[in-house]
Amino acid sequence: MAKTGDENLTPMMRQYRSIKETCGDAILMFRSGDVRKGLGDFYEMFEEDAKGAARVLKSRAWFT
Repeated sequence: MAKTGDENLTPMMRQYRSIKETCGDAILMFRSGDVRKGLGDFYEMFEEDAKGAARVLKSRAWFT
């Protein structure tokens, strides 16, 4: 059952939030692009995972 506001999310964000419900203490990284076409050579983190990883790695996080 979809939560309020989930209908506006992309399929990847729906998947991210679903996995976070199950293993919320893990930092999730999603491979971007279409691996079948030779794309997907980088990983993305979202929401609090991106902020936490930036803190731990002493790096910058870009948010859009």
